[in-house]
Amino acid sequence: MHSMTKKSVLILLCLLFAFVQWATAARQPAFYLRWQKLPSDTLLKMGNVFVDRAGAPDSALACFTIVANRSSEKLSEEGRRQCTRGYIGKWYVYFFHFFDYYKAYESLCSAQTLAEGFDRETTRVLLNFGCMYQAIAEQTQDQHTLQKAYDYFRRCFTLALKSHNTDVDMAFANLITVSYDMGKLSSIRKEWAQYRELPLLAKDSVRIYNHLFYEGKLLMSQGKYVEAEKKFDTVISKSDESLGLMRFRCVGYIYKAEALAARHDYSAAVASLHQALSLSQRHNLKDAVLEICDKLSHYYALMGNKESSLLYRGQYLQLKDTVLNYQQLMKVNEMRFVNSMKKVDEQMQQVRHRQQVERIVSLAVFVIALLIAIFLWIVWHKNRRLSKQNVMLYERTVEMIKKEEDEQRRRKSLEDELEQYKQKDSQKKEKYQYNNLDEADKARLCEQILAVMENSPEILSSDFTAERLAQMVGSKYKYVSHVINETYGCNFSTFINEYRIKEACRRIGDREHYGNLTIEAIAHEVGFKSRTTFIASFKKVTGLTPSEYIKISLSR
Repeated sequence: MHSMTKKSVLILLCLLFAFVQWATAARQPAFYLRWQKLPSDTLLKMGNVFVDRAGAPDSALACFTIVANRSSEKLSEEGRRQCTRGYIGKWYVYFFHFFDYYKAYESLCSAQTLAEGFDRETTRVLLNFGCMYQAIAEQTQDQHTLQKAYDYFRRCFTLALKSHNTDVDMAFANLITVSYDMGKLSSIRKEWAQYRELPLLAKDSVRIYNHLFYEGKLLMSQGKYVEAEKKFDTVISKSDESLGLMRFRCVGYIYKAEALAARHDYSAAVASLHQALSLSQRHNLKDAVLEICDKLSHYYALMGNKESSLLYRGQYLQLKDTVLNYQQLMKVNEMRFVNSMKKVDEQMQQVRHRQQVERIVSLAVFVIALLIAIFLWIVWHKNRRLSKQNVMLYERTVEMIKKEEDEQRRRKSLEDELEQYKQKDSQKKEKYQYNNLDEADKARLCEQILAVMENSPEILSSDFTAERLAQMVGSKYKYVSHVINETYGCNFSTFINEYRIKEACRRIGDREHYGNLTIEAIAHEVGFKSRTTFIASFKKVTGLTPSEYIKISLSR
């Protein structure tokens, strides 16, 4: 008996260990492993490659969105920085590729909240706010918006200078342009004095060009156009058409044209602008081409060349229409991509929920296995002690042979107890003989049930029952009920209500299609016959009433 008990315990423990391994790993979806294992820094690098080299804004937006969605109160400082960069990346794609200024602004606001306390990320957010307002001001010719851009660039410059990061160069470059366009270049004298104190290294090409641009613009404001032209010529000669410097060269040609036009040398100004136009067209700088065509039209008009003036005015208007049409096209692409991203987010939420359930199940199985092992050890130990006691009893019985009658009665009593045990065991088997599903059958039935619950709209019908679910999965009601109870620890009503409440939450969040529906209407559409039942189930699943949930949803 001792040997058999020990062997049974070992076999049972091995089986339980194998089941724990299966419960933990068998249901891990490939999708989860593919998306969740990528670290945020890798995704940010991938997003930057897609934006700058591959020209795939959809893929870049996917990378940045995944990182941004990892934002939570429990993140480390580095995690918050990465989420901030994810939102900044989303801003870049929305602003420069999709031309969706609303979502670009929304992304920057989220980044600003996360960047609090991080100087490097905060300066980048301020710089991007300035760029956005500057672009809008150039399109609308609104001085108030241009003033906002000026204020953001100034704040960025001050913080970047204090924290010694490279955003100080881009902030000052934009300050030069905006302040000159506003006719207040003298307002940044303090910033220029501070910027001039920064060290000039050979690799700091942006800093070198900023010195030349500021000095050239200052000479322009003083009416020293020949000296200003020389400064801009220096920028053109020092820069090349590489990806990082081509815009500086283009700006050098445009500023040179302004200096020439100020001296009424419109022929030379037009020649400089044509060089800028050629450069901008080769590198597909639509914003620069638009500005250059506008200036060419103006300068040709001053020269009295109406034909060329009208030609470039037409190109300017045509390009402007093309940009607007392109914006509309990108809007459509963006909407399609955002919808696919919503589906991805929902799938990832389901994966995280499933993982959490699997952890709980695995832990529960492990605890039960441990308790069973302890219980079997106790039984084995007691059986061993009982075996010794039986030996002693037997020896005493041999010595007391004269008490044969008592021994017979004891044997009869043991036989009666054995018979009662057999009867009880038979009743117990009859009680559970209906459940003839093995573990593999249960797993398959569970998968079929989940497939119906996740894919069939029929579950939202108020007439949907457990019997109908059994028909749809090709099984019997009692098996379906047993699997739901055993797997999820609840009855069918609680089980289906959780799915219906999740669907109700989705519809409440979709204000475009369901915003005009009342709570009663939503409850009816997802399968609840009673408002009271709907509210109670909603509170049980989400912890909020529908009204509270809607109020929070509307404030987002």
